[in-house]
Amino acid sequence: MALTRNDNVVHEKTCSFDNVSIFQNVGLVMNQHIDLRIFFNHWRKGFAVEEKTRSGHRQSLQFFDADGTATHKIYHVDDSNHETYHDLVCKQLHKNQSTEEKVLPRFGPSKELADEEVDTDALRARWSSLQDTHDFNAMLQELRVSRVQAMRLAGEEFACEIKADCFQNALEQAQTKDVPVMAFVGSPGVFQIHTGKVHSLKRSGPWYNVLPNFNLHLREDRIESNWLVKKPSVDGVVTSVEIFDDAGHQIAWLFGDRKPRKPRLENWRSIAESL
Repeated sequence: MALTRNDNVVHEKTCSFDNVSIFQNVGLVMNQHIDLRIFFNHWRKGFAVEEKTRSGHRQSLQFFDADGTATHKIYHVDDSNHETYHDLVCKQLHKNQSTEEKVLPRFGPSKELADEEVDTDALRARWSSLQDTHDFNAMLQELRVSRVQAMRLAGEEFACEIKADCFQNALEQAQTKDVPVMAFVGSPGVFQIHTGKVHSLKRSGPWYNVLPNFNLHLREDRIESNWLVKKPSVDGVVTSVEIFDDAGHQIAWLFGDRKPRKPRLENWRSIAESL
């Protein structure tokens, strides 16, 4: 069971790690059951963890950033290959098994420009000329604007703020209308993606939950702003629903199921536009 989380949401997928590729500090895991984008420059420490839980003995591999933030965790399930796990842990065991650990202070987000200093014409021009959604972050960095700030300033052609429960509403419509989605959650070192249909949506206290097999656990009370976002691409306009906390950190984002060089999913666009 692969787990990626941030302070406000947990994303879990039960899967096999097939079709793995690594180039320098970037890794990809892409198959029918799991989709990961991995940034190894954030991976600093790894642990093999043994725990006693109410459901029994549990084993996992857990990885952390330099400041102690979890980047990714991999938990054993009943049909995991326990012998391979044991061999891997023995082979990779670090000679230093001290109980002391040094961590660095957590860095905040890069400082954004004041609104009046942002070249909004350049922002709109760059946004309108996007060819690939993966170029969006590079655009923000070069213009020195945060994600929420860019959405506020770009205009409704590109992004508009929507109601507080729209992320959950989109999931509920996708379930009702049998529309496959792509649900993204990021840690400092991993983007973990579920592609497919969603089932069994349930609230429990402050948590909004998607179950089973693909599990999403979202703290509804931590959502500060919700956005409907449109990004041009060579395959047409890509529409997403994105949610943020009160510090402007991205919690999660939701797309319709899409593949490169394939037409956009109109039933997802209809759900998004209804928000």
